Amino acid sequence: MTPSGNSAASLLTPAGWDSLAASLGCSQKVSQGPRENGSYYLTEYLPRTESARAFDRRFTITVYRFAAHEAAGRGTALLDSLTSAAMLAGSGFRECLTVPAPPALAAFLDYSDRGLHTIAAVVPVAPSPPDGLAALVLMQLTTSNGSIPALTEVQLLRSLVVSESVPV
Repeated sequence: MTPSGNSAASLLTPAGWDSLAASLGCSQKVSQGPRENGSYYLTEYLPRTESARAFDRRFTITVYRFAAHEAAGRGTALLDSLTSAAMLAGSGFRECLTVPAPPALAAFLDYSDRGLHTIAAVVPVAPSPPDGLAALVLMQLTTSNGSIPALTEVQLLRSLVVSESVPV
């Protein structure tokens, strides 16, 4: 279940991000570029009717790039960081699914924390020429003010991690 005309693989590229964001109701790109001295690349989207100061939904894509031999360790560290921070904050997990997806683990998370609801997909991308760097792509939809992502939105992000639908 991907936005019409797109494969899951195409949604993991910068060209597919706008389409994925629009499918999640966030078609307004509000920021894009490297962060923290280039250690990762962040793209942020909001609904057209909302502003960076006041929003009920936000979709972010964060890309971490590193040497291929570091992929498994970096993937595990990112997942540990996401789940540990959420659990320490007292988050209510609905789902935390990990699957092998060489060069690292892929994951789908669905949890609530302090009035925010987040669904997230972590997808490793194999090294590609010419630089030979691997990547981890973290895609997160966060809603607030009591709203939660629709079932179709949950299924869309989950489909980037597991190819077959997992019962909800």
